[in-house]
Amino acid sequence: MKITLWGLLAALLMMSFATVAPVAAHPMRVSCTTVLTDMVIQGDLVVPERSHCELNNVTVLGNVRIHDGAGFTPYDSRITGSITGAQFELLQLLNTTVDGRIRLRGGVRVEIVGATVAGDLRLNDLYEVVVLESHVRGSAYRPRDKRPGRILRHECGARCPLCEQPRLDRGRRRPDDVCGK
Repeated sequence: MKITLWGLLAALLMMSFATVAPVAAHPMRVSCTTVLTDMVIQGDLVVPERSHCELNNVTVLGNVRIHDGAGFTPYDSRITGSITGAQFELLQLLNTTVDGRIRLRGGVRVEIVGATVAGDLRLNDLYEVVVLESHVRGSAYRPRDKRPGRILRHECGARCPLCEQPRLDRGRRRPDDVCGK
C-alpha cells in the first residue's frame, strides 16, 4: 500500500510539472493581401509578391516583410517588430508606430507621414521618399547612389537623424526640406 501511495504521489508530481512547464510557442505568420481592421496579429505579417495590404488600427506583434512588387499601408497601427522589404512598389506609414527598425532596398515609393520609428531607418536604392512630421529615434542612413534628389519633402524637429546624416542626398539639403524647426 505504501509503494502504491508513493507511486501515485510521484505520478501526480510529474503531471504537475508537465502542466507548468512552458511550451515553446511558434509565432503565427499571416499573409495579407487585403484590408485588415481592428485586430491584433500574434506574429509576423507577410505581404506577398504583387499584392497590397492595408491595416487600419491593427497591432502586429512581430515583423513585417514586404515582397517584390507589393504595397503596404498601415493607418493608425503599431508594429512591435521591424519592417523589411526589397523591390516593393509602395510603403506608406500613416500615423503608425514601428517599435523596431526599417530596412528597405530597391523600392519605388516610401511615405512616412505622422509616424514614429523607434529603431534605425535604412533606405537603400529607393526612387522616391517622403518624410513628413515624423520622428525617427534611431539613426537614419541613406547611402550615396546614382539617383540624386529623391528626398522630396522632409520636415522634422530640432534633433533629427535625417537632417544630421551627412551622406543624405550627397550631403546637400534640398530647398523644400525643413530641418531644425
